Amino acid sequence: MSNGEGNIVFSRDDLELLNRLGFGDDVSKLEKYVESLQDYASSGEPIVSDDIYDTHIKLLSRLKPDSELLNRNWEGFEDDLDNRDILLDKFGMRSIRTIKDLGELNYFVRDVLKSNELRVVATTKLNGHAVRAVYEYGNLVSGSTRGRYKKGRDITRHLKKLLPNYVSDWSSEQYVEVRGELLVSYKNFEKVKHILKTPLSSVTSFIKESASDQEIGLLDILCYKVLKLREFGNGYDSLSDEINELGRLGFKTPPYKVRTTINPANFYSEMEKLVNAFSSKKSSLDYDTDGVVVSLDDNNMFYSAGLDGNTFLGNFALKVGTEYGTKVYQSVIDDIQWVHGKTYITPKAVIEPTKTANGAVVSVVPLYNIGMMEKLRLIPGATIYFTFGGETGVSLCDSLGNKVN
Repeated sequence: MSNGEGNIVFSRDDLELLNRLGFGDDVSKLEKYVESLQDYASSGEPIVSDDIYDTHIKLLSRLKPDSELLNRNWEGFEDDLDNRDILLDKFGMRSIRTIKDLGELNYFVRDVLKSNELRVVATTKLNGHAVRAVYEYGNLVSGSTRGRYKKGRDITRHLKKLLPNYVSDWSSEQYVEVRGELLVSYKNFEKVKHILKTPLSSVTSFIKESASDQEIGLLDILCYKVLKLREFGNGYDSLSDEINELGRLGFKTPPYKVRTTINPANFYSEMEKLVNAFSSKKSSLDYDTDGVVVSLDDNNMFYSAGLDGNTFLGNFALKVGTEYGTKVYQSVIDDIQWVHGKTYITPKAVIEPTKTANGAVVSVVPLYNIGMMEKLRLIPGATIYFTFGGETGVSLCDSLGNKVN
């Protein structure tokens, strides 16, 4: 199907996702929704998580690649790079691929791990604002939020109240860049929850230029990466070395860190262990967290793994609270109804309401096309199988959980 503005052909998977997200077959509604998400975030009140925003903006990029929103400076704070941003230019601040099903990690085993045994570092996935601080010959000279394309809002004043202003160990280094997550702890959020909705919206409010010293004092920054200016590499052999140096120099680091060795044989079981270990600690942490970031420890291997779009292939985030492995649900078809799009008609099955593991109730399953109905004999009274993926919705499958094409 074309979007009517060119020769772009929509994939069936994208059309299904568009429908599941509540936009029917209307790409313009998706575009308006993305614009509203950007506007809310720009005003300091983001209404969805980064993962949900990414799902919508990536779908829009596929369905309407010429949309102005894809290049819109919606944060309103991005600035050009200068000499102090040389490490940002060399080692861009990238978004992290979020994994909701372990099957999505097949690429990592195939393309990154291969037949090797490698060490990885797992750290708490913190739900705040990614920031960077630049030190010049040991002095903290500038800081900014992560921009979507270059660098974001200037928050030098904020960071000078939160980080060491001088690090003697770096006095001979022209530039050192420290990266971390700006957060409001649950303890500090108690002081402002009568006027702000969440810890994340508190961070967004307190990084504004107009923030008072008292508001800035409610912020914390947990640092997870440090980069030095070198002809080759970033000055450290491993991510472990970076985190250890940050801790030694007085920087706060993520509250949960673990190193483990993985290989193709133990990879999936080790990932489940990491999620389970974090889940057991999550309630005791004082910060808004929702998963574990897993990164190759060896920096040379990490950067050699390369990029996939705007994400590194050498790390990923495992969502805690996600049931890894596909759960198959079974129900009975009560009726077949038809969805009328602009240029097509597709069937959907109205089923006996079925409660999923996360409490959602499913009463409709998309059937894609008449051929699929005939192939699977999907008629009123027949048994139907489906999976439920939270943000991605309901998918028709067979009794073993295999997606039906």
